Amino acid sequence: MGMPNVITHGLMAQETLKQLPVSTVRSAIEHFEQAFLFGSNGPDFLFYYNVWPWLNQKEAARISDFGEIIHRQKINEFTDTMIDLAYQLPKGKKQDIALAFIAGYLTHWSLDSVAHPFIFYRSGEMKGSTRYWHYRYESMLDSLMVTRVFELKLQDVPSKKFVKLSKMERETIAWIVSTAVYKVYGTVLTQQEAMTCMKHFYQVLHALFDPKTRLFPVVQWVENHLMRKPWNFSSHMVIGDLDEVHDILNEHREAWCNPTDPSEIHHDSFMQLFDQALGRATLALSQLNHIGMKKAVSMAPVMQDRQFDTGKSEDRPMIIYDSVYEKSGNLAR
Repeated sequence: MGMPNVITHGLMAQETLKQLPVSTVRSAIEHFEQAFLFGSNGPDFLFYYNVWPWLNQKEAARISDFGEIIHRQKINEFTDTMIDLAYQLPKGKKQDIALAFIAGYLTHWSLDSVAHPFIFYRSGEMKGSTRYWHYRYESMLDSLMVTRVFELKLQDVPSKKFVKLSKMERETIAWIVSTAVYKVYGTVLTQQEAMTCMKHFYQVLHALFDPKTRLFPVVQWVENHLMRKPWNFSSHMVIGDLDEVHDILNEHREAWCNPTDPSEIHHDSFMQLFDQALGRATLALSQLNHIGMKKAVSMAPVMQDRQFDTGKSEDRPMIIYDSVYEKSGNLAR
C-alpha cells in the first residue's frame, strides 16, 4: 500500500474543490462528491484486495501489482484513457461519476508526486526491518493534519467516510479502472475484482481507525507476541495519540532529499508540500476541464509522466533514505 494516507488525500481533494471555478468538472464533483473523494485515493484501493490475512494472499499480491504498475508506468496514458472512457459514457450520472472520480484521482497524483519523496526518505526503505514504517509515517500524518493543521477532532473525520460509495458509483469506477488497465497495460483486472478491492478498502479503514487509541496497543501486542510481525497492521492505524518525537510534519525544516538523487536537497515542511500539491492539483483539474471543452487533448502537459512515488518522469531507483525512527532510536510509536 502507498499514500500519504486516506484522510490527508481527502483533505487535499476538499481544498482543491474550494479553488475550482464554475465548470463541468466542478458540477460533476458537486453532484457526486463521494466519487471525487474516493478518487482522491488514486489507484491505492487496489492494494486492499484480500487484505485480511485469512483470505487468498496469492490473489492479493496479484491485484496489488496493478496498483504498483499504475503508480510507476504510463502515467499520462492511463489517465488519458480513463478520461476517454468517461466521455464514451452517455451524458448524465455515470459520466459525472467518472469525471468526479478522475478529478479526485488527479488530486491524489498531485499530492503523491510532490510529497511521496519526502515520506520515502524520512520513513525508510520499504523492506526488512523498516518495511512498515512508510505506512506508519503516513498514518501519523493523517492524525497530525486533522488535529494540528486543520484543527479538527480526529473522531469527526473517520477514514471510511472518504471511501463510501453507492452501487452505481462502485460499478462505474470499477468499469473505468478495469477497462483502462486492460487497454493500457494489456492485463486483466475484472470489474468484480476492482469492486472487491473497494469493499475490503472500506472494511479495513473502518477497523483500523482508532481516534481514542484503544485498539492500537492490543493490535501491537498481537503483532509482537503472536504474529512476530511488528507494525504489520498497526502501521496503518490512524490513532489519537500523537507522535511528539519525530517531527513528522518537518516543522523544523530539516534537510531531506529525493531518494533517487542525493544531490536534490530540500527543507520543505509537509504543510509546504501540501500547498505545492494544491497548486498542481488545481492546474490538473483545469486541464481536465479543458479536455472536456475540446481545448486540450491530453493530461501530458501537466502530468509529464511523473511517477506517484518519486515525482520523476524517468524511472529511477530509490537509493538513499534517512529514517527519522532509526535516527531517534525510538521505535515504539
